[in-house]
Amino acid sequence: MTEILIRPKNTTKRTGIGCGIIAVLLFVLAAIAILVGFYQNFEANYFIIGATFFAFGVLGIALGLGLFIKGRQVDKMVSGEDLIAGWEYLIDENGQPNKGYVYVGTKGFYFNGLYVSWSQKCVLQKVLYTPGTPPTIDFYYTRIGSYKSGNHSAQHLTRFAVPSDKTDEAAKVVRYYQTAFRGQNR
Repeated sequence: MTEILIRPKNTTKRTGIGCGIIAVLLFVLAAIAILVGFYQNFEANYFIIGATFFAFGVLGIALGLGLFIKGRQVDKMVSGEDLIAGWEYLIDENGQPNKGYVYVGTKGFYFNGLYVSWSQKCVLQKVLYTPGTPPTIDFYYTRIGSYKSGNHSAQHLTRFAVPSDKTDEAAKVVRYYQTAFRGQNR
């Protein structure tokens, strides 16, 4: 089992919970404003304020739920349930002193707070191991989205530094994804 010394503390799950709590407070404020509107002989301004608080509460619930679900995916990876490999490093991919962590799972990676998950909107193209000082793993992927002008896609490269004592784990990551690509006839 991979031993990770750094555990991320501020995942999107916590942010999602915070959004949910704020949404509940907004719902309470909406109810208070609407009740005051009734008390003030159906004063329209209070109803408008209540409706605004309610709308922001719904938005907070939607945002919080999305973030919570992403956070659960990160938690699964970090806990080892979906983990292929993970390590901390003291020298970054540019050879500079920098402390950080990497978790690579079957459904994406978590790199110093950045969570990328594979989906129809984020398609992994290839994974390469590059020897050097320090050695690196390169994830090439395409993000697909839409703008006012129509659909677009953007190529991305995320490079992780691999500590010299973790090259076996890096090789395990590359083997996993090469096998997955063969199974999908890429």
